[in-house]
Amino acid sequence: MSKFKVEFRLKQHTPIIHFQSEQNGATLRATELKPKFDRFLKEQAFNGEIPEEFLIAKDKEALDYKVKLIPKNKEVSLPNSSLYFANNAVNNDNEKKHTVKTISLDIEFFTFNTKLLQKIEKYFNDFLLITNFGSRSSKGYGSFTCNTDSVSVVLNKYYPNMVFKISNIDNILDWEEKVDNTHKRLKSGINFRQYHKSLLFQYMCIKNVRWEKRKIKEQFSELAKGKEPIDCNIKKEYRYIRAMLGLAGINE
Repeated sequence: MSKFKVEFRLKQHTPIIHFQSEQNGATLRATELKPKFDRFLKEQAFNGEIPEEFLIAKDKEALDYKVKLIPKNKEVSLPNSSLYFANNAVNNDNEKKHTVKTISLDIEFFTFNTKLLQKIEKYFNDFLLITNFGSRSSKGYGSFTCNTDSVSVVLNKYYPNMVFKISNIDNILDWEEKVDNTHKRLKSGINFRQYHKSLLFQYMCIKNVRWEKRKIKEQFSELAKGKEPIDCNIKKEYRYIRAMLGLAGINE
């Protein structure tokens, strides 16, 4: 083992939606990984200011190391998930994106700066646990780890009191439906084939807070569509509480 190189064996947990999925070797891309990892190291390892000794000479943002990805083999399929653009995998009339599941993936970091190599070795697992890759990565696609023993510890380090674990998924292919249903139960509720009032709504009722939908319908009766909305039993104040679990790009 060279003192200027560190290697990791990655485990892929969810497929990547990849624009080059049908090409040989399509998997996690170094051109996506390195800028994300550079930003992560800047904040976590260097407190927002990277010393010049760790930077590429003519670039004040890029750290001075090289990345090599070695996929062994892969599976390619067309996504069919409610987490992907309302079940539609077609971006336009001429382009389709497919998911890539890598069976085995090795990654190699190389740099002559041994101090930087130590930082890479220390923080890379943390970086993977809170970062996804590829298209729709914010929806859970492109998830990798290199050390699953420390998952809970690392997640609680970066997101204290905000880690939610879903267990009892018998078939790994069912993860998307399980996550989607759980998120809906927590945030918006479910009113399709089954009915579940949002757990967030129920919790905030206990705190005497009602979300904004009732107030809007009181002011604009045509939005109520003839249905009396479910309400808390007591008087309360109104808040936009769904924002606590993330804002959508567009709200109607």
